[in-house]
Parts: sequence; structure tokens; C-alpha cells
Amino acid sequence: MSTSSDQPILDLTRDDHAYFFGFLQTDGHHQGYPGRKGGSVRINLAERDVDILYKLQELIEPIYSSISSRTCTTQYAPRGFQVATWIVCNYALRQELLRLGLPTGSKATVVGPPVGPFDRRGYLRGLIDGDGSVGLGKTGPVIAFCSASSSLMTYFCEMVEEVTGVPRKVSYHEKRRMYGNSITGEPAVVFAEWLYPQGCLALDRKMRSAERVKRWTREPGRRPYRRHRAWTADADAIVLSMSAAEAAVALGRSESAVGWRRGELKRAGKDLVTVRSAIWTPEEDALVAALPFEDAVRQLGRTYASVGCRRSILRKRGVEIAFMRVSPSR
Repeated sequence: MSTSSDQPILDLTRDDHAYFFGFLQTDGHHQGYPGRKGGSVRINLAERDVDILYKLQELIEPIYSSISSRTCTTQYAPRGFQVATWIVCNYALRQELLRLGLPTGSKATVVGPPVGPFDRRGYLRGLIDGDGSVGLGKTGPVIAFCSASSSLMTYFCEMVEEVTGVPRKVSYHEKRRMYGNSITGEPAVVFAEWLYPQGCLALDRKMRSAERVKRWTREPGRRPYRRHRAWTADADAIVLSMSAAEAAVALGRSESAVGWRRGELKRAGKDLVTVRSAIWTPEEDALVAALPFEDAVRQLGRTYASVGCRRSILRKRGVEIAFMRVSPSR
């Protein structure tokens, strides 16, 4: 690690340096005043995780840092428990951490991904090791992340979708005042294989859990994983214009899923007028029933999925479709 004044101390394009910064943003604390000496950066962990502190100490050498241990007592642990603390006071390092996005004082709600290029996998692994969980639950593998920062949660959701293809939505828990999300099943296995490669810098405890997740396979006979289907504007229109039972049949979803989506739309203040493509006029229905499929799509200016779904609804209502779409023989 370089310590010269004309070169940065941290290179966040490196996996281990990006991990170090992500871990600091979640489990670290920056004490002091910007531009002044006399502050410190510290990490407090349970004694069982002291191994990562020695790795971080070695990572920033020759910059001096110390590791100490003490016994803490709380109302939930009156007998006390061991806590390991890593402290570094180097002024140049603290100033660089400030520029990268580790503020002094309370940081939970304001931290976000670092400024400039960085190793995305190493950084995210640091976040997960700090404020996430990796393991096997009752129904299979789970990788979860919680944070008071909307920026960190947005980054987690974006990376999950990029790596696994499974879309995640940033959700906020009012009671806990925290953002939280997770990924399960086979996508969690794929994500663990990407996030925790062999030989990477990580908590030993989380690495062992990730290895168990990688070895997981679904038991024979259990329902296979079903990829999440996004709700389109046309599907929302059907949810709002039909009963739950009719919409479930038309969309190929469960009634509980349709009921949940209807509640989401109502909470968002949406109705038949505000949802795009929600209203099908009698004239449009007549064209859908009378014209060939491609002609209806072209003349109405709607998508193939929209016209196909409307045809299905009209057939269920007893409307005769003049031109049925025939799949080519194989």
C-alpha cells in the first residue's frame, strides 16, 4: 500500500481495498473533525470475528494500527462478552476515506457507493459482511442485506439483478426504519458463487456459510424456483378492470398475487384512468375479434402481449374470434 503524499493510499479498483472500504461503511466509525488531526477510524466486532481485523491491519501496512480486546456488559448480556477493536489514527488515510465517502460521526443514512471507479464485487462483499447475512434457512439458501441508507440498498438490488437476472425492489420497513431485501433459492447460489470466490478477503464465518450455500441443491419433489414476473401496464389494467378470479385466469397468476397487486396499485393512487392501456373501447374489441392478429397489433398500435391477452379475455367472455393465430408446425 502506497503512503506517499502524491499517490492515493487506497486503490478501490482492487478487490481487497474495495472490500475494506465497504466493510468500514457498515461496521466502521470515523471519529473526528474534517481537516483536523486527532481523530480515528475504528471497527468493533465480536471476538469470534477478530480474524478479519488482523487481515485489515496487514492490508494497510506500513500504516500503524492497533487491535485490542475488552469485556462489555449489557442488560441482555450481564455476564459480559468479548469485543475486539481495531483503531487507526493516520491523518492521510482518514482524509482519503472522507473524500471517498466515509463521513465523520453518524453515517448510517448518508453513506453510499464510493466516488470514482471501484471493484463492485469486493465492495458489495464488504457491505454484506458488515450488515448482511449468508446462510441456509428452512426453505433453502438466503443472502440478505439491511441498511439505513437507501443508496446502499439500491446498489445491492441493482447488483443482484445484474448478476442473477432477478429484479429486486428497494423496500423500507417503517417500524425498524431500515431498508431490507434478500435473495433465495437457486439465484442465491449463483450470487454466492459470484460474491465469494475462492481466496477472497472476507469474514471466515461468512465464507464458510457461503460455501454451504454453494453446495446446496433442491431436494427432489420440492417445487422448483419460479422466476419473478414483472407487472406490466397491461397486466395492471386487467387487475383493475376484472375480478380477482378473472384476472388470475387471464394472467396465469394466483388470486393472492392479483389481490396483492391490486392493493399496491390502490396505495399508489392508481385507477383505470391512470394505468396505461387500461381502457379497451368497444371499437377496439371489435377490431381485435375481427382482424388477424398482426393486423390488430399494427392498427391498434399496441404490443403483441397486449392484443394476445385481450383476445384471451374476449374468448373467455364468449366473443367469437374470426382469425385464430396458428403456430407453425415443427
